[in-house]
Amino acid sequence: MVKTFTDEVTDEQRLGMVEFCREQIGCGFNWPGIRRMFRRTVLGLHAGYRVRFSIDFLVLALALSPVALFNKSVGISLLALVLAYLLIVAIATPIRWRMHRILAEDGVMLPHCPRHIRNRKCITSRRS
Repeated sequence: MVKTFTDEVTDEQRLGMVEFCREQIGCGFNWPGIRRMFRRTVLGLHAGYRVRFSIDFLVLALALSPVALFNKSVGISLLALVLAYLLIVAIATPIRWRMHRILAEDGVMLPHCPRHIRNRKCITSRRS
């Protein structure tokens, strides 16, 4: 999400932003947070989830499926992994829809917002 300003930024605000950015130079990066966000997004627990992630996962599983012809345990493990992934994404769907609804009520418009939420016209402009 990109923060945009509707009003012109004053010189004082701009200097404050530059000062804050300079303070961040050399600071550590939140790698555990990035991994957690990646996991939540791929598993469908984050508002940024896209069906494309699941399709990519299923294509990868399909590409690995010929290995199952030679090793039965790999095939069973691959099938269990795919079923577990689909179950997690299915369970996460109502949670994700609720996140979209909450964000929409706060005026955050997501380009990949589910159709059932867009049709309720709950995506509004910023609250006054």
